[in-house]
Amino acid sequence: STESVKPFMVALTLEALFHYAAETGDPRVLPAATHAADWLWRNTWNPGSNAFVYILCRPGARSEECTKGETGPAPDLNLLIAPIYAWLYYTTGDQEAAARSDQIFNGGVQGANFNSGKIFSQNYRWSFDYLRWREGILKATAL
Repeated sequence: STESVKPFMVALTLEALFHYAAETGDPRVLPAATHAADWLWRNTWNPGSNAFVYILCRPGARSEECTKGETGPAPDLNLLIAPIYAWLYYTTGDQEAAARSDQIFNGGVQGANFNSGKIFSQNYRWSFDYLRWREGILKATAL
């Protein structure tokens, strides 16, 4: 077990798994992605800020990020996470995943802060895949 979870890191892991699934057709990716997305939504989505928290810390966590209180909402990272839900929608037709992907994307656009190249790059790393999956342009098995 770990003392903290960063939603954007879960998203980057799933991005790699989506590429893997496209190459191999591994049927384990869809249930793993569904489980991760549901868990993130229940445990790290902050509806008041329309963003995921930057980090979710286990009680008693000792990492510097957890002890210094850097756990608040991070809308600048939403566009790294929105494609997960768009992929789930495109792959399964789940309307709840579609609604969540749109809410996440909109929160990221509204809360974007482009004061650095890093943040700009994070926002556009794979947000265009979100758009393609929501519009149904990409096949679910091809990235």
